[in-house]
Amino acid sequence: MKLMKNFSVSLGQLFRRHIIENFNRIENAFKLMQENFKKHKTTDKNAHDSKQIKYKNWTVDDELEYQWEIKDNLVIGANGDGVQEARESRTAITDKKSYQTLNNRLKQDFLYLLKNDEDIKKELHDFKEDTSKNLAIIDNPLDRLNYQRGIGKVNMRGNDGISFVQGLVVVQERDELYVIRKDGSLANSNITRYKFSTLEEIDYRVVKLNSNSAYNEGLPYFINESGDVCFILRTSYDQLACIYNYMADYKHKDMVLPGSSKHGTDRSKKYYYTNFGDATEIFGLYLYDFESVKAMKPKLIRTIRFDLSVTYDEKVQSIAMVNNHFVLTQGKTQPKITTLNMNGSPVKSVSLSKQGMQDMLAETLGDKTLNYSPVKYEAEGSGVFLGKDGNEYLLQMHVLPQSGNAFLTVVGERNGVAVDIDEDSTNTIIPKWKSVKDFKNDTKPYSKYWWEQPQYMIDRDGFITLRGICTYNRRDRSEEWTKMDKVLFTLPYPYNNYTNQFFKTVAGGNPDKTNRIKISRNPDTGVTEVVLVSTSDNSDKPFCVLDGIRFYSETRLERTELN
Repeated sequence: MKLMKNFSVSLGQLFRRHIIENFNRIENAFKLMQENFKKHKTTDKNAHDSKQIKYKNWTVDDELEYQWEIKDNLVIGANGDGVQEARESRTAITDKKSYQTLNNRLKQDFLYLLKNDEDIKKELHDFKEDTSKNLAIIDNPLDRLNYQRGIGKVNMRGNDGISFVQGLVVVQERDELYVIRKDGSLANSNITRYKFSTLEEIDYRVVKLNSNSAYNEGLPYFINESGDVCFILRTSYDQLACIYNYMADYKHKDMVLPGSSKHGTDRSKKYYYTNFGDATEIFGLYLYDFESVKAMKPKLIRTIRFDLSVTYDEKVQSIAMVNNHFVLTQGKTQPKITTLNMNGSPVKSVSLSKQGMQDMLAETLGDKTLNYSPVKYEAEGSGVFLGKDGNEYLLQMHVLPQSGNAFLTVVGERNGVAVDIDEDSTNTIIPKWKSVKDFKNDTKPYSKYWWEQPQYMIDRDGFITLRGICTYNRRDRSEEWTKMDKVLFTLPYPYNNYTNQFFKTVAGGNPDKTNRIKISRNPDTGVTEVVLVSTSDNSDKPFCVLDGIRFYSETRLERTELN
């Protein structure tokens, strides 16, 4: 049993929630102890050793030893090893009765063992179950990522029949599950509330956002002073968020909150985290103080950059925080789960069989219709679930499109069903170069060869590097070439520079010809611009070499201007 010890310095909702959480964990552990103690007193066989039970001025063990010595002396003393000893052997062990012959007594004992074989098996099973419960209190569910148990399903589509599941959260103290869905073509999201224990739908809300690119692959929540469930929602792809009161169906004004769609909180509401990266790749997390976000004055604690091996193969679909670890649920085609520590380093990563996932769901939910071949699969939202043993467990959503449903599983329980592991993930870190798309002012690649195409990437240290060659329309020779301020292309979020920087690069293929390049942030749009400030190239087909341009990214620094 783990209790929270890092309490808020001020009395308030967070402090109250910490106290309640601790009491719940103590109560659950106490109930388990009471159940075991009651069973120990009433139904457990061989509950105590005879040496532990007091009898008059000594123990039961002393008394039994004394009585057996007296009896043995009486039996042996009658006539050596003769008739009296044979009589003793006719008393059965199982029903404690004496039989006329030794044969009948042996027959009784053997028949009892054969007849009660199932009872013996049941006693062994009950013993194993009790042992598992006791061990669960002290062992770590994150060590068993492939052990899962299905608890139910929801429709992968919303009430509109179009929107698709994105994220979930369990408000366990109210027995409620919230699932958020989105239609990619519309600037809104749909949130459905369910009774968690039965997965029956309670109600449904539509929330207007700022753009159709505002996704919420997570539903961080808190309960306000009025007792209303409120969510932190992304209203734009990367910079803006708001607080939405579900009960009042009220959306507060936007706040600046750098980050992206995969976001959440820990159970104790100490942190709010949100990823930075693009639609296909995650570079790391921004970790914020939760109370500051709740107050709409975000304070960044630090930036956590992931090891690039983490997201190399399967797309990250959601991030949950379980027992002070970040758990990434991955899979556009194949399920995978990766656990990271608070420094962003991988602790454990398992790739699971989607056929095995289907088999687990069919077995634990008793659903014989789950027999698709080949089976299609996609991971989606995840959250954290507090078990009766006081441990935090990952709650994961698996989408089987052929069924039309998203299935919920509890991950890491000892009594879960083991899903086949395809392989332990040990991927080689390979840099991901991306081709420039957003060319400006008639700029274009200098040649058709891919190795000369203008490209960019971000490395594990948070530096952005450019390479390749681009060209642009030649100006009139009579014009002044030394001051151009020509934007060649822009870089998308999160490839943002932290400060303006200048570089000198080769121009026109002549070592005497140079370009002066500036990397700057557009104050209106916030995107990074690659600007040709000046050049000494006056050839018919001018070109600009980008190799050697390497600059700080915004995400490289531990703290930002939010502090």
